[in-house]
Amino acid sequence: MATHGHSLLRVPQNLLQRLETHFRAQSTTANALTAASAVATLVAAWLYTDYRAWTAFGTGGTPPTPSGYWRMTKIRISRLLSSDSLRDASSLNPNTPSFLKIKLPSRSHVDRPRIQSRTMPQRQYPSSPPLPRDVKHRLHTLCKSYSDRYPDFLTLAPSAVEGFSADAIYAHPDLPHRPASASDRWLKNEIAHAHHEDDSLHVWLTEADCRAVVESGWGERFPLAADPFRILHPGQTFVYAPRPGQGAMADVDVIEEIFRAGIRHVTGEEI
Repeated sequence: MATHGHSLLRVPQNLLQRLETHFRAQSTTANALTAASAVATLVAAWLYTDYRAWTAFGTGGTPPTPSGYWRMTKIRISRLLSSDSLRDASSLNPNTPSFLKIKLPSRSHVDRPRIQSRTMPQRQYPSSPPLPRDVKHRLHTLCKSYSDRYPDFLTLAPSAVEGFSADAIYAHPDLPHRPASASDRWLKNEIAHAHHEDDSLHVWLTEADCRAVVESGWGERFPLAADPFRILHPGQTFVYAPRPGQGAMADVDVIEEIFRAGIRHVTGEEI
């Protein structure tokens, strides 16, 4: 009877194994849910912080809204997955016309600025220390200076590419000497504009001149002109801000030559 009573209290081995498996699965599921919740919280916090930083810095031509941020983020991810570096000019045709009148001095690759990871707008981190006031003034009045100097074929208006947040210089439509290559459904007649946030510029150049700018270290290609998009003219160029220090005004001399090359390219006029 004792033996029989003891057997009644014995839990079957297969039941123990099933209980152990059940509790392990519950524990694993709970751990996975906790980890997923923690990751989701971190991602949400990062996205919120990044969104606030994006809108605070300036969004260029992208609407400063959640949908605008999502559009920018998709472009950002696509560029991260692309092997087409914006600092690699090898895809640009060197045999297109050149409108640069000088050989660009080589700017050390060490001197290339840090570029913000948000591809739209394309910006570098602002100079530290800030540029001198006279340097900034000259840089940011280039568009007005040239539109005043050449009113027969240039005009000043808010930049359509930048969402009308900056002044831009435009070619008059239907100029008789405008090259056939200076045609783009998005850029239309916009030649160049400067960015107040970081003192950089966008200038529409020929492929050969864009290549010269990139290879000499004065700028890089535009994200939407590169893989996987290629929806803008490949000569759309991001020109770096002048470097802070005693040589800043000399840098503006070079930047102005790049700016002038863009005017010659889009208008077909000699300046």
